[in-house]
Amino acid sequence: KSQEELAKELKVTRQALSFHLKALKEMGYVRTGRGFIDLTRKAIEFLENGVNNKAFIFVKIDPTKRKQVHEEIKRLNGIRAYRVTGNIDIVIEVDRTRFEEILDRISSIDGVRETITHFIIEPLT
Repeated sequence: KSQEELAKELKVTRQALSFHLKALKEMGYVRTGRGFIDLTRKAIEFLENGVNNKAFIFVKIDPTKRKQVHEEIKRLNGIRAYRVTGNIDIVIEVDRTRFEEILDRISSIDGVRETITHFIIEPLT
C-alpha cells in the first residue's frame, strides 16, 4: 500500500503518518523507502515480546557486605538496579533473554543471600 492509502486506512493525515514513520525510523523500528515500509528485527522482537520481556530479580543481601554487593551490581551491564525498602534489598530489572546470565552473575556475588525471579505476564495499566 502507498503511504497515502495507509494514512486513509488509519484515519490520519498523510503528514501525521509521515511524522510517525520518521520517529519509528529514528528508533530503528522501520525502514522506509519509495513505496515500501518494512518492519525491522527490533520491531518484530518488540511485537513478539512487548513489555512482557522483562524479568525482575529480587535480591536479599548480607547487611555486612552491602557496599561490596552494590559495587558488584553496579558493574553489571544491561540491567537497571534499585535499592528498595522492605524484606528485600535490591530489585534488578533485566530483559528476559538475559535473566539466566545475570542471575548466575548475581548469585555468585559474595554477600548475596537469596534471589527470587519474577516475570511480567501482562501489564494491567
